[in-house]
Amino acid sequence: MLFLHGVQTVVSMLTKSLMKDPLGLPFYGATVLYAIGAYSLGFVGLFSANWTVNVGALLLLAHGMIIAAYMIHECGHNMVFDHSRHNAYLGRVMSWLCGAAYGTYEDMRYKHFRHHVDNDDVVWFDYDAFFETHPVVTNTTRFLEWFYIPAHDLLMHFVMVFTSFIIPQRREQRARNVAVILIRGGIFLALLVYVPKVAMLYAIAYLIMMQVLRFMDSVQHDYGYNLTLFDYVKPPHKGDIEWEQLHTFSNPISLRFPKLNWLVLNFGYHNAHHENMNLPFYRLPELHRELTGNDPLRVIPFWSQLQLFHRNRVRRIYNPQPEDYPKGEIYLQTAQSGRGPIGGQRCFVPDVILNKNKKGKNMSDNSEVGKIGWIDMTVDDADGVRDFYKTVVGWGSDDVSMGEYSDYSMTLPANGEAVTGICHALGGNAELPSGWLIYIVVEDVEASAAACIENGGEVIVQPKGLSGGRFCVIRDPAGATSALYQP
Repeated sequence: MLFLHGVQTVVSMLTKSLMKDPLGLPFYGATVLYAIGAYSLGFVGLFSANWTVNVGALLLLAHGMIIAAYMIHECGHNMVFDHSRHNAYLGRVMSWLCGAAYGTYEDMRYKHFRHHVDNDDVVWFDYDAFFETHPVVTNTTRFLEWFYIPAHDLLMHFVMVFTSFIIPQRREQRARNVAVILIRGGIFLALLVYVPKVAMLYAIAYLIMMQVLRFMDSVQHDYGYNLTLFDYVKPPHKGDIEWEQLHTFSNPISLRFPKLNWLVLNFGYHNAHHENMNLPFYRLPELHRELTGNDPLRVIPFWSQLQLFHRNRVRRIYNPQPEDYPKGEIYLQTAQSGRGPIGGQRCFVPDVILNKNKKGKNMSDNSEVGKIGWIDMTVDDADGVRDFYKTVVGWGSDDVSMGEYSDYSMTLPANGEAVTGICHALGGNAELPSGWLIYIVVEDVEASAAACIENGGEVIVQPKGLSGGRFCVIRDPAGATSALYQP
């Protein structure tokens, strides 16, 4: 009994003197032990002659690295220990496990806090410009991504590995950078020469870690990126808490089985994290419940994100955001559908075809209230339907670039005038009903939407911006759908 009392006393003293949160010692202690144990046991298991053991060891090793990466995040927010220097010590140890030690812990922490404080994603490397000017690299990256190889992240990882050689502002880190390259690179090279199977399995585990981290992070914000990591420019939304929450999205693995979210240290409760960035991972589910009531309509479902990840694995490579990229609630709805090109790609809204054709016409040419201003079609197989109508009707077609794919402006054969559009059910169009849709000009779209409901109809797409005006999609009492457009 005296021994147990002594142990309890020591634990209590350690908790009060070292740990930031009263529950920090058991939760973070177990997490760190798991990360180190999973990494160690997983790595040793790669040497087994039994392939079943190898597969299990590979997955254990990958998950150990994933947990280590998320522990860097916890340390960066000073959530583990009461003193920042102790968090930094642990963060540096974890960075060696997950391969992030080439740069400094302080640099990682600074960049991440810019994300929180500025409500922005600040970077140094302009990868969109790089892909635009290096088509061979771009096509190779797309080819590898088709096979679910995270080539885009490998390119970013290359920049991190050789950070002091590539980023001028980090040249003073050259000695440290070279030392880490020699240690980690030397160990991997030795494995490659003497036990190539182990080197190969380790590389696969590392790729799994990269995919999981990218998967969880890919839909959590609708921010673009800005090249202001070293050249500070005051961001427009700095300190705007309401804007931050509107443009932050939660993607828990499961609401029904919340313990599954521990696989990624509850990182999917992202609105809760941004609401209180000093809250430890094990307290995020409670805050999420307070913020959302665990309403499934407030999160991006796991299955929807899997669909997005699969469908966009190639087109996300080079994806500058246009002005009509979905934001806020529209982004959330698009992501929940599992069909939109979320992740930076151009997201379609009907005015791309509506307003720009060869004759320069736009919807305002038919802006008289009560007129049908435009007709277009949204379908899954836009390419096939385009070819069908070209053959059956004789229409021509012009491609309308949407970034990584094209929608189609269908034109008269005689003079090339655009008469309608055939569009992919992607992005903002993912929520539109399949088939032909007429756009009827109204004076006040909100008033018309309200009148629709009062008279037995249904608003299936709520009023939102379009082409300098606003539109919504309704279903009348007979079941027919149409769009209402206010110039």
